[in-house]
Amino acid sequence: MDWNGGFYATPSMAGSRPGATIVGTWTALCVIGREKFVEHAKKIFGAQKNIREALKKECPEVDVGTRHTSPLVSIVTKPGKDQINCIALGDVLYEHFNWSLNKAQKPSGLKLTITETTAEHWQDLIRCIKASIKMMKENPALNHNSDVALYGMAGNMPDMTVLD
Repeated sequence: MDWNGGFYATPSMAGSRPGATIVGTWTALCVIGREKFVEHAKKIFGAQKNIREALKKECPEVDVGTRHTSPLVSIVTKPGKDQINCIALGDVLYEHFNWSLNKAQKPSGLKLTITETTAEHWQDLIRCIKASIKMMKENPALNHNSDVALYGMAGNMPDMTVLD
């Protein structure tokens, strides 16, 4: 339970990658073929690079946690006092702009797995992050959140004392 990403619970012994998901992924790869797969991957990796660069340049209030090329981008709370709370940022993004990013902890932040669909809208994500940060600065009550990241089935556990 001391995993860097937070507590993770899963309903099966197989973990978070059940066989049906693996078979479905393999089938999709067989249908679209190697060339289309590489095309999709380049688009996704390009969007991730653009998001990382835009966050560094246009959103100095938060840190970019992702340092390598992957389909994942993470935004983390800067160390220190009176910083933008990235867990609260996730709530503002969802409530006001319908962007749903996953919460993470250690460090506190948000993560987004970029898909072909989200790759097409990376500029909108940056616009919404900037607008959310502005809203949080104008209304400091939005910059507070006591949530922690719970993974998998952990949020549905009947006895939450096992998380302590």
